[in-house]
Amino acid sequence: LLMRNRKIIVLDEATSSVDQESDQSMQRLIRSEFKDCTVLTIAHRLKTIMGSDRIVVLDNGRVVEVGPPSELLEKGGYFAELVRANEFYVKPMSKAAVTPLASILGYLVISLCLTLHSKMVLQWHKFGFPWLVTAIHNLSCVIGMRTLAHTGFFTPVALDKHQRKLLWIFSVLYTINIAVSNVSLHYVTVPLHQVVRGTVPVFTIAISLVSADPPTYSRKVYLSLVPVVVGVGLATYGDKYSFSMLGFLLTLPGTVLAATKTVVTNSILIGKYKLKLSALDLLYQLSPMAFVQTLTWAFFAGEISSAQAFLHDYSKEENSDFRISLFSALLVNGAIAFVLNIASFTASKNTSALAMTITGNVKVVLTVVLGCILFHVSLSPVGTFGVALTLAGGAAYSAVRMAERKARLQTKTIV
Repeated sequence: LLMRNRKIIVLDEATSSVDQESDQSMQRLIRSEFKDCTVLTIAHRLKTIMGSDRIVVLDNGRVVEVGPPSELLEKGGYFAELVRANEFYVKPMSKAAVTPLASILGYLVISLCLTLHSKMVLQWHKFGFPWLVTAIHNLSCVIGMRTLAHTGFFTPVALDKHQRKLLWIFSVLYTINIAVSNVSLHYVTVPLHQVVRGTVPVFTIAISLVSADPPTYSRKVYLSLVPVVVGVGLATYGDKYSFSMLGFLLTLPGTVLAATKTVVTNSILIGKYKLKLSALDLLYQLSPMAFVQTLTWAFFAGEISSAQAFLHDYSKEENSDFRISLFSALLVNGAIAFVLNIASFTASKNTSALAMTITGNVKVVLTVVLGCILFHVSLSPVGTFGVALTLAGGAAYSAVRMAERKARLQTKTIV
């Protein structure tokens, strides 16, 4: 084929009997050598066709969907169901393990574990260096993903120069989001910070609606957001609110950045921006960049020198138990963060940006409840009502989206 000047190339299950690495090499060859040709690919291996301009989905010999991969994924029909049931380059898992509900619940539980464990590290070990902790999280992801790749658990995709540039821009957005959140906490109290951050679902919808391929939301979805957002504010009712204009000017843009990061993450995972990365691929590519950036920020924030002084104070032999306890706690914290990042990217791929931000609000109120239990703090009646309201709103949103998804699939089957 390479010796002839063909305008139309037909590939019928060309990679069905080769391993994943050979498949990747063949896909790179096709993209480079046949870039000026019309390539018709017939395949059951989904990764083979994700780079196509247009996909035609057949079911029992009947055309059921036609369109670009990103558009089909957004619609949530036949093709999206196939993709969500088959995580690329991951050893087979049960379908239940990658369903949207299971992904969200897994992310929520692990996120709560990391939040509470981080609070314990801060309170019991007085290790108040947020940038260094984040760098440890990213380093854990670097080590974890390299280990998975080395053992053959998954095969990373090769990125071209343009894709690496886009991913680097995303890593900067990721780091700036953390930076703004950390800085704003110096000027507002945690309760006020949570109230403002509780509006992330609202900004997520706004950003999604002005994107190039906006989703559509029903009236029931909009109504379910009200208790989710209002409940977070009520859950912190009675706590001390400290407000400054500078704090507000940092917290509000930080909220917009958080929403933007969530939308962009989802877009990358479902195939927009010409990246089309799986959850493991995104973490594999992103974690080294994020580690370098957060470690650099820790240096300029003075955390590295402060941490050295902190550890020096406990360098004496009588403090050996404390050092072992601290290093063990940081090791466990990093391991939980690694698992959380996998769960987070998998959930973002299997659900939507809006679902992820609503889950974030639910996590906030559950953290309040667990914090009250663990640290023996009472929750006011209004706060209790706020927790219940947020949980009810999250449940209502889930019920609405599941009903809409079921109706959409039934409609497609009829057609």
